[in-house]
Amino acid sequence: MATLSPSSAKPLTRTEEQSAATRIERLFSIFVGAGYFAYLAILAPQIVAQFAITATWWNLTAPAAIFIPPAFLLTAAVLRKRVMARRAARTCAIVFPVVALCWLPAWNGGTVADQVWFSIIPGLAALAAAITLPPRWTLTLMTAAIVPAQVANAIGRPDDYPANLTANFLFAFAFILPYACAALMAMRTGRLLDETRADAYAGAAAAAEADARRSQRGHVDGLMHDWVISTLLAAAKQGNTDSVRRQATITLDKLNSPPEEVTTLSAGAIRTRLRSAILAVDVSQKVNTRIDDDADSLRAPVDVVDVLESATAEALRNSIIHAGDDADRAVALHIAADAISITVVDDGCGFDPTGIPPHRLGLAVSILARVRSLPGGSAEVESAPDAGTRVDLRWENPQ
Repeated sequence: MATLSPSSAKPLTRTEEQSAATRIERLFSIFVGAGYFAYLAILAPQIVAQFAITATWWNLTAPAAIFIPPAFLLTAAVLRKRVMARRAARTCAIVFPVVALCWLPAWNGGTVADQVWFSIIPGLAALAAAITLPPRWTLTLMTAAIVPAQVANAIGRPDDYPANLTANFLFAFAFILPYACAALMAMRTGRLLDETRADAYAGAAAAAEADARRSQRGHVDGLMHDWVISTLLAAAKQGNTDSVRRQATITLDKLNSPPEEVTTLSAGAIRTRLRSAILAVDVSQKVNTRIDDDADSLRAPVDVVDVLESATAEALRNSIIHAGDDADRAVALHIAADAISITVVDDGCGFDPTGIPPHRLGLAVSILARVRSLPGGSAEVESAPDAGTRVDLRWENPQ
């Protein structure tokens, strides 16, 4: 995938990042939906055999009511239709206790040799509730699913099951509760991961803003020392003279229009800044630098160069840390009249860019997000397991 020729590979198409909560919710939805259909295949003969002890209206509606919502749940989860999947999960959780309660008036007095078929799957209804509902409602619906299912078993079996009803209640609760709690904790973990990532992004943005404020403060401090204070001292000593008025006018102009060398950098200064950032990470790293003949006209804002400098250093640092000890890497810098391009490429172990954990901020925030946030900025990562990694950073003058 990645080679040591920095201009040989094309960047990957940028994909939308999905939250941890959504990914966990989708996996549980697929698991629950598939679980319902697995049990349908297992219970189908038992369902048909027990039609004899219940009314026709219940026989026609109960299996459909219990197994159709999971079909929507599974389909929506696979197709990444989150709103539809959440509605289907809640339907699964609510419909089950309703169907179980309706079994009592539908029962005609017959008996079953084993168990009433729906008493085997109340745990799936509890897991469906845990996907979208808070713990209190999940545990309430779990109880509402277990109780009528165990009551149906107690009155529908001819053996000593009714005498052991309390023990059967406790066993059902003890069996299902850990799974429901695990699902609730997984959902909570996903939400916490998203909150932590959002806080980390906000912290990184605040740090960048603080750096910008410090840079601006240094610039203002220099103006205050070199011009404002000296003008005030001249006025105190010389009074309202022509020379003091000229100096005051110059000072006001400098305060209103910062000098170009403070706000923008030339192509040579950009090359020096970026090469210094790279060598600060790895003093032995060679940098293939190309500056176009017409690049003398380029004037890049200092904050743009600051971001490119930090992102390039982070990309090289990531390569050194994660590519492997035997990996070779190349860095290319191209400065044109209206653009700056940096490429960091290695032939190391590579990775799956879509599988980066949310808490890994080096790539997501320090490289991609910061460069893409620049007017005219773009950043792409191309990598695959055992195929190396390529990071392309680019800024084009939007003017």
